[in-house]
Amino acid sequence: MDLRPIPALLVVASLSLPVLSAGAQSGAVMPAPPTARGDAIQVQELPALNPNEVGLLDEQHGGLGLDLWRGTSLGLIGKGLPLLPEQPGWRTLRALQLRLLQSTASLPSGILAGEPVIALRAGKLSAMGAHGAALALLRLVPGPAMTPLLRHLVIDNALADGAFATACDQEAALRSAQGGDNYTIELQVFCQFAAGHGNDAGLGVDLLRDQKLKDPLFFAAAEVLGGLPPVRLDAIKEFTPQSLAIASLARLALPETLAATAPPALLPILAGATGAPTELRLAAAERGIGLGSVPAAQLRILYDALPFTPADLAAAASESGRTVKGRALLYRAAAAEPLPVARTEMIQRGLAADAMVGTQLYAPLLAALPATPDLIAFAPWVVRALLAAGQTEAARPWFDLLKREGPLRIGGETTLAALLPLARLAGLVEPLSAADLIAWRQARNESPIDSGKHGLFLLCLLSALGDALPEDERLALLDGPAVISGKVSRSALAIGLATAAAARRRGETVLYVLLGLGEQRDVEPAEFARLIGDLRAVGLDGDARALALELALAFGI
Repeated sequence: MDLRPIPALLVVASLSLPVLSAGAQSGAVMPAPPTARGDAIQVQELPALNPNEVGLLDEQHGGLGLDLWRGTSLGLIGKGLPLLPEQPGWRTLRALQLRLLQSTASLPSGILAGEPVIALRAGKLSAMGAHGAALALLRLVPGPAMTPLLRHLVIDNALADGAFATACDQEAALRSAQGGDNYTIELQVFCQFAAGHGNDAGLGVDLLRDQKLKDPLFFAAAEVLGGLPPVRLDAIKEFTPQSLAIASLARLALPETLAATAPPALLPILAGATGAPTELRLAAAERGIGLGSVPAAQLRILYDALPFTPADLAAAASESGRTVKGRALLYRAAAAEPLPVARTEMIQRGLAADAMVGTQLYAPLLAALPATPDLIAFAPWVVRALLAAGQTEAARPWFDLLKREGPLRIGGETTLAALLPLARLAGLVEPLSAADLIAWRQARNESPIDSGKHGLFLLCLLSALGDALPEDERLALLDGPAVISGKVSRSALAIGLATAAAARRRGETVLYVLLGLGEQRDVEPAEFARLIGDLRAVGLDGDARALALELALAFGI
């Protein structure tokens, strides 16, 4: 029986990232002040700013370091960045990939064929749904370095992020650079409608019809903005940031099914479309949280805007949470409940309705709960939920509560012993002893097969984080492997990762780790352990521990 990740515990977190000035990010070395020798003055020119090296994060704000790519060839960077997954399979790796793409870093010398590195970085951020970050990165590119390709990226990400004025500011320059292709005409039409020049926009709409443009959503929105009554849209198969933006401008009623079929990168647009049906926006936000392209804060705003009455909130205790509005009601009732026990029960119902979204959605409410003895029955799942949401320090008092109150059995499980491995992976306790591991197995009371697979996986994670395993545990590993899945990593990636980690090349190691897992979630324990160990080898201990904890939760430890 294969051990597979529990989907409900796949929790994707979005980053809230500070935007630094281009000057602070360029990596340029400021010249020494002029030196006076008699009346002579020495003048040094400022080094030219390389637009490919700018970033949003320096090392003090989560960046991976100015020397991120030291020792790595420009060719490998240019080939590896486009291959990065659009939706990394693990929350920790998504966060790491976002930091990689946003870090200020010097590049190796050389000439890269194809797209420039800044375009590769912004394009991948856009594909991940991080439109705001992509736009902020592109804003650091000096005006003379802006190419039509970079302007395309600015426009698409500005439209996706709701920054319509920014997109329209690029329209004239793009038209001047590449003439009147369909993309530019669509943008011009959108900007004319946005500026209230509907008559001028109509000419562009007619031209696009003559050129047989296939974009029914764009034309439907243009007709509404032109004064015609809206038509019913039952299904939409093709759409772009431009067509979704003009549909938002026209407050066009989009079909609710769009949230289930839209690419993850476009879910933020749907969640923010003020003219879209409420159910569509909510469904898009919920799916986007699960995939990491929409922050949980946006869903809270949408939930808070729903017009629930006091009677609705009072009846929330009987709500199942099977519908989008039902889940919103559970959240609102939990947020409004003043009594800790009742609030905890309501949060538990909300997590049961949708644990994948709920761990992120309810994280602030969980973190604010007091870890008091009257709530000890809730402590085990609160610890797991907070750890799944990345709230390690908020979980600490709940774990301490369990230690103070002594052994407690809930649902047939001795909770403290069952939680010890997670606490160790989170850095809350010292390394586990042989007795701790025996107690953990006894607390779980699993079948020998499942116990062997979970045990092997845990030992791999602990070893990868540098813990010395008790001798009996190490000897038991020789009895035979317990495979999580039959997938074998690609040899080229394995060789590249081993070489990069051995040479302590941080950026290259991160690149290979992300490429090695991609969007998959089922690999062997030893493969996970190797990736975690390689992250530690290049100084990314925090990321390694966060990944180990996320894996442990997802695989049922």
